[in-house]
Parts: sequence; C-alpha cells; structure tokens
Amino acid sequence: MINMVLNNERERNVIISLYILIHLKNINCTKKRFFFKINYYITMQKFLDKIEGISKKVFKQLSGLKEEHFQTALGVEFRKNKIDFMREAGLELFYDNHPIGLHELDFLIPPCMDLKEPIIIETKVGSGIGEEHRQQLRNYLRSAVKNDNAIIKKIKTGLVLNFKKNEVFTESVRQRKETQDIEIEVWKLEKNKFTQHYSNKKVEEKS
Repeated sequence: MINMVLNNERERNVIISLYILIHLKNINCTKKRFFFKINYYITMQKFLDKIEGISKKVFKQLSGLKEEHFQTALGVEFRKNKIDFMREAGLELFYDNHPIGLHELDFLIPPCMDLKEPIIIETKVGSGIGEEHRQQLRNYLRSAVKNDNAIIKKIKTGLVLNFKKNEVFTESVRQRKETQDIEIEVWKLEKNKFTQHYSNKKVEEKS
C-alpha cells in the first residue's frame, strides 16, 4: 500500500494515473523508479501552476503591450518567486550536425524548485499556440544536445507560453470586446520522439 500525504486532488489524480498506467500496461518499473516518476510529475505540476499564476498576473496588468514587455515582467516575477532563469541564453542551431546559427532563448530555467532538468520557456503573443511554434520548439530541443554548454545540452523539455488575445466583435465595432487567456504547452524530446506532456487548454464540452 502506498502511504503518502498528498496536498490536493490534482496530486492524487497523478498518483492514480501512474498506478493504472504501470499495472495495466505491465510496465517493468521498480518501486524506486515508480516513486521517481511520481515525484517528477508532482514537482513539474507545481512548477507549471506557479508559471501559469505568474503569467496571468503579468497579462492582467500589461494587456495590449508587446511580447518583450511581457518577457521583462515575467523576469521580475521570476525573481520575486525565487525562480532561477537566464534571459537570451545562446542556443546554437544545427542541421545534419553542422552549426547553422544562434538563437537567443526567451528563458532558460536551470534546475530549481526541485526540478532535476533545465527547461526552455518560449513566449508568444497571439490567438493561440500553432504548429509553427511546436516545430520551432522541437528544432531547439533537437539542437540543444549538440551544444557545448553543460546546462543547454541537458535540455529535453520545452514550454510554449502564449499570452492569448482574441477580439470578439459585436454588431458595432465600437463595442469590441477582448477576451484574454494564458495558454501553456509542454513538450519533451526523448529518443528523437517529440511528445506533448501537458496542456492547460480546456477541452470544450460537446452539447
């Protein structure tokens, strides 16, 4: 029997999901590895909850401004919340093992808040996260392992953070209404397989 104190319903759901996944699919997983997986998902979820809360606070105050303003404000909030980060860290891009250029990452989060691995955060401002954003992130993750920097070469996980802005028009243009939201997707590259690990996008119920 698993004897653990869980802080909330989300953490309990993580435990149950992992337990079902392991036992129904007959995954060969030792007890140590099992608890490692549990700790990883709980730690990651706490980190994502923190990022989402910070992002909503920033967006609420800076609605209508540009991406670079959101990025600067995020940096302020990261420092206030003791989240280590590097702005515009240089990521060397590769094609067929040949360097082809340098990209400055929006945010590089080194291991912190009990996270064992570094994470890329790429920010966007638009109507939503699109396939071009996911492809961009995948290319960054593919190149990361080929970099010389000790932290960058360990990156396997990337987060796309979109400050979502939709404009809803009524019959009168003067009555334009803006609806705002934060959209987050987390993707991971392992063994050359690019998979989505998280999305905060709510699934619309069908009537």
